Amino acid sequence: MVLELERFRRPYSIAVSREGTVVCLLRPSETRLALISKCGQEILSKDIRDLGLESALSLCLLDNSEIVVLDYISGTLAWFDLKFNYKSSLKLPGQSYGAMKLCAVTNKIYISVLDISKIIQVEYDCKTAYSTVLDYSNIESISDVDGLVFSDLGSLFVIDKKRCSLISIKLEKEGPSVTTFLSYGRQGHGKLRLPTDIHIVGEHIVIHDTNNYLIQVFDRNINFLFQIGGKGAGVGAFDLPAAMLVVMIYISAIKIMTVLSAPTLLINVLLL
Repeated sequence: MVLELERFRRPYSIAVSREGTVVCLLRPSETRLALISKCGQEILSKDIRDLGLESALSLCLLDNSEIVVLDYISGTLAWFDLKFNYKSSLKLPGQSYGAMKLCAVTNKIYISVLDISKIIQVEYDCKTAYSTVLDYSNIESISDVDGLVFSDLGSLFVIDKKRCSLISIKLEKEGPSVTTFLSYGRQGHGKLRLPTDIHIVGEHIVIHDTNNYLIQVFDRNINFLFQIGGKGAGVGAFDLPAAMLVVMIYISAIKIMTVLSAPTLLINVLLL
């Protein structure tokens, strides 16, 4: 199934509510925050400057239907309701940011702060404070954290797009235990080129492999299972994929939503 929404340029961050409403950030020219119904109709769209933001890097949608946007110029998290009314904001440390991910297991928002080599956490219903989860400044196998996700077993998985690697981190009292997987390569099958995002669903790890135009799927032991995509503009292919949202994975089927950086906003739902 394909949902194609006309007149949208370069979507790069997306979230979907349980009811199927899509919230996304769009650019170039001005960056806009858009709310789209599950039928593909635009409900609301605003320039982020009209929302009091200087920039927008990524967003997430909370269970209470609040939207959280990371403003990377001012270094703040901003909360809005679904009518784009401002609710609250939190000043973050640092000046350069990578990944932002809402974890359903912990009910916390995780953000990588690149210039100080830290991953911080914010409890989504507590908008007044943050705490440090990991200082990776002394971990030589990590240069930058561009994608991250917590597993239900407490392990942290991070994507380093510069090194095209996946790093598993166990946060232990005596210090983090780090294992590195995967490496640079073309055509996928466990090789990555500019990986930018990661999700865990059930027993599967799903990696957004941007420059190979692929979604790669692994088991929990990082054994390659299969991949979806390839360069192209049709159904089952990707044209500069810009963001990924995994909805659910079945034993015999995978259901993936992805945003394509193309003249329209194109959401693919692929069933294998």
